[in-house]
Amino acid sequence: MTSWWRRNTVPLIALAVLAPVTAGVIGWNEWQEYFQGRSTSPVAPETEDGTVELAGATWGPIRSQYLENVEGLTLPDGTEVVVAVIPVAPGDDPPSCLAPRLIEQSSGREWSEGRFDLGVSSSPDEPTTCDSTATEPYELLLPYIVPEDAEGPFWVNIAPASTTPKIVQFSIDP
Repeated sequence: MTSWWRRNTVPLIALAVLAPVTAGVIGWNEWQEYFQGRSTSPVAPETEDGTVELAGATWGPIRSQYLENVEGLTLPDGTEVVVAVIPVAPGDDPPSCLAPRLIEQSSGREWSEGRFDLGVSSSPDEPTTCDSTATEPYELLLPYIVPEDAEGPFWVNIAPASTTPKIVQFSIDP
């Protein structure tokens, strides 16, 4: 009579080989999916005029400031508003993108554009996302509600859909 180990040698070897391979394939697939949609390669202005060319458009130069007059806006206590304005000159194939993010460089804290939170309605004359139908230059007007303890410098990241993982990244210190 043969022992259990001898009778099951082939299945045990197969299990020893296939279990780590299966875990590796599943893990690799999940990491690929995770990083595939993330924008991870910043393209910063390298020209004297502060512009960046990416995704068939010219971005910048960026302007920013803290909003001093907040009268009439819905602003939570202990917060302030950083406004960034980014000129966009679309080329032959205008880019599309989501609203740019504001990131505190020292801590990595992030904020989304806060027009609706401020009680300001959207306007086609003041877009907060890229206009993939635009043929003429326009400006993104981006208000961010940040806590009073947020300190510049900040990054403003724009992720054009056609250039993932490359993003446009401006550094501001309003």
